[in-house]
Amino acid sequence: WLIDEVARTPSNARDNARIKAYHADFVTLLERFEAHLTAHGGPFLLGSRFSLADIAFGCELNRGLMCSMVANRQGIVGIRDGALPALLGPNGAHDGFEGSYYGGLLERAPFRLAVWANEAA
Repeated sequence: WLIDEVARTPSNARDNARIKAYHADFVTLLERFEAHLTAHGGPFLLGSRFSLADIAFGCELNRGLMCSMVANRQGIVGIRDGALPALLGPNGAHDGFEGSYYGGLLERAPFRLAVWANEAA
């Protein structure tokens, strides 16, 4: 729902209360993946092996993060730096997601070209 409200709704028609609620749900979901990565050591969802699970989750993570960043730039809501260190790194976007799950995805050229570049455009 976050994606619909931020990416598919014209900015003058967005409902900030909905964005905040949808964003809270998104962060709750990310906290579950954060706990999984922390418990199982990563660097990928299935441990040391990159898998289809990483492709599916990585696409949705990327899309949600793009929307979260838009909402943050507009002063609505954002993910606190350091809140999800395994997923996003200790400083999130401020250091390019260095040392994180998402940073590892961004290091993969196919992910950058097929997923990140399409959403960033």
